[in-house]
Amino acid sequence: MGLTSSQLQDPFRDFSKWDIEKANKLLTTFKTSGVDFGAGWEDVAILLDGETTAAKEVVQAFSVNGGTIINVLSFITGVIAISSADGADGFDEKCRFIFQAFDFDVSQRITQDEMTILLLSFLKSTYVMTGEGSDPSDTDCEVLTVEAYKRAELGPNDSISQDEFIDYCRFKTDGGCQDLRVLMKSFGVLNDTPPEVATSDVAVPQSSPETEVPAPAEEAPKAEEAAEEAPAEEAPAAPAEPRDGAAA
Repeated sequence: MGLTSSQLQDPFRDFSKWDIEKANKLLTTFKTSGVDFGAGWEDVAILLDGETTAAKEVVQAFSVNGGTIINVLSFITGVIAISSADGADGFDEKCRFIFQAFDFDVSQRITQDEMTILLLSFLKSTYVMTGEGSDPSDTDCEVLTVEAYKRAELGPNDSISQDEFIDYCRFKTDGGCQDLRVLMKSFGVLNDTPPEVATSDVAVPQSSPETEVPAPAEEAPKAEEAAEEAPAEEAPAAPAEPRDGAAA
């Protein structure tokens, strides 16, 4: 489920050159470093062997509303997804490592809530790293989790196994895939419609001289207003009164 570097946003192009073992080492370092799930750039730098510039760029890309703390497992599972691993076994291996990121008790099983968080974290990483599709919602991921549980014939209080999770991912992608965009479409994060077309469902016609709507005519003044504005006619002058002593 990898992508070429030209299909990814900065700073994630360099991570696509990592192999799956190096990507999984990022997860192992996280689990042994004491870095919290909510990580700032200093924490991400620890995971990246002190690469502060890359760490700051990662936090900036994943931050919400200019925040300085990110969901570090979203970043880690995204790196696992875009790393290089060939063939069907490579797809299964990536799914296994992504599952293990949320297998906190190392039981090879996760709860329904944990799987929902897994999907939310991972699918968000695909949206951030490609700059395409839509940011998944809690409800979207809950629906996917319920679908996985039904496929595995599990109840809401059961835990899903690693193998059942991999089976569900293969089911959603028609047997596995090596293209991250195909996976994003399979999980409902990316539509087939190009982003520039999908921004509007209705085409807005361009105005032309033939179709241009004429400006509305000015409203005729009311009679009362016209009467007030019209100049009043001068009344005829009255005959002058005869002066005293003048002939009649």
